[in-house]
Amino acid sequence: MRLSPLLSLSILLALAPAVATADESVAGAHTDAQSARPEPRWYGWQVALSDGAALAFGLGFLEAGRAVNDIGAYPGLAYTGGGLYLVGGPLVHLANGRYWASGGSLLLRAAMPVFFASVGCPPPGRDERCTMTFTGIFVGAAVAAVLDAGLLGWKPETPAKKEQSFSPTFSIARGGMTLGLVGAF
Repeated sequence: MRLSPLLSLSILLALAPAVATADESVAGAHTDAQSARPEPRWYGWQVALSDGAALAFGLGFLEAGRAVNDIGAYPGLAYTGGGLYLVGGPLVHLANGRYWASGGSLLLRAAMPVFFASVGCPPPGRDERCTMTFTGIFVGAAVAAVLDAGLLGWKPETPAKKEQSFSPTFSIARGGMTLGLVGAF
């Protein structure tokens, strides 16, 4: 059976709103799924606080040594600041459940100061002294701290769990009484 072109066109026009509505509902479901996706949460401020404490210990070491004219007078401050710098950020990542970010943070914090310290050194085999080593270590540590807090300090927010609630019901009617439990979960 062959349909006439006019009948085919009228069937197509009649079905078009239904197809458009189905497409919109599918698109609406897609945007609902996207809106249900958790937004990332920045916890890098916790990493930055740890780095601020490490910096305070490092500056305390330098100032205490300058005060007594012996830069190595208080090595405990330097060890504490260096240790806090090295493991403070990775521990924050571990506390936030980001195990890979913790390993990346440790690698970043160990490698960047070494890399920046080597920038000021001459090539191997030359009998010259490294002049920018101390500055390179601090610049590398600062770059690592900023990258750690800024790039690794994000985690997806877990969607809030629905609260479960239960409440008892009680009613008295002419024919007797009813006891029940109503719940939402």
